[in-house]
Amino acid sequence: MSAERRDGSRSAPPLEYSLLLTATLCLLALGAVMVFSASSARTLLAGGGDGAYYLKRTVLFAGIGLVVLRFASIRGVQVVRLLTPALLGISIFLLLAVLLPGVGTTVNGAQRWLGAGLFQFQPSELAKFAIVLYGAHLLASRPKRVRTLKGLMPYLLVVGLAALLIARQPDLGSATVLCFAVCCLLFGAGVRPRTLAPVGAVIAIAGLAMIAINPYQQERLTGFLNPGADSTGAGFQGTQATIAVGSGSVLGVGLGESVQKASYLPEAHTDMIAAVLGEETGLAGMVVLIGLFGMFGYAGFRAAHRARDRFSKLLAA
Repeated sequence: MSAERRDGSRSAPPLEYSLLLTATLCLLALGAVMVFSASSARTLLAGGGDGAYYLKRTVLFAGIGLVVLRFASIRGVQVVRLLTPALLGISIFLLLAVLLPGVGTTVNGAQRWLGAGLFQFQPSELAKFAIVLYGAHLLASRPKRVRTLKGLMPYLLVVGLAALLIARQPDLGSATVLCFAVCCLLFGAGVRPRTLAPVGAVIAIAGLAMIAINPYQQERLTGFLNPGADSTGAGFQGTQATIAVGSGSVLGVGLGESVQKASYLPEAHTDMIAAVLGEETGLAGMVVLIGLFGMFGYAGFRAAHRARDRFSKLLAA
């Protein structure tokens, strides 16, 4: 936020604040436009329903997020640190609750959602945030923990519990993202790679075991690595996404003009939204999208560098 000078005037906000705000607003606007474009076509072809349902949902949560962003930008670090234990407890509780029959909502064979209608959400998203908060708090309060694996064990056990609960849904992708974020946090705190080597080996073995016993995960992996090998089965989504992006060429076919989203591309308004963007806005749109995320990341590193205390540095990083 901007700081107040001695003469009462307010200085300009730091560069990272402007970059983060700009990137966030542009990504929200771009996301809302593309979600509407991708989801309304399916509804229209189905011959019923609210074509603006996903747009309304996106705008609703974006509005809530911007309000929270405003409050958090004032004294968010202090407040969120105080709330860290509660957020961690709530996230673990929700990860357990979503697995209970009749509580969690199952979509496409995965039981990952709680709630109904517009207010449906994935507890794993809160867990990612809470786990990183807890790690930043623990390593900032007791920095000597980074020296040994034994010192890190209380945190790693919590991470392992959350990752297992998320993988059980099953959602191996979110569990992988969580583990990757934790590794980044630990390295940022000064943990040596050799200290984490045993943990990395355990994670790799557990991940391979899950893939081995779940045919669905095997298909996802082989479809990602070589979509052309089974373009009508496991690789169908990847193949159709490639066709969509290729069809967009440099400048795209135009907003709302995507063919792939209507009849071919599975989950066009969620998992494959970037492919729809690539088809409708071309390479130019993809460069803008990647540039916005790059801007977001650069601003985050600047915030971490300029932060005054260890907790803020770790959290921003």
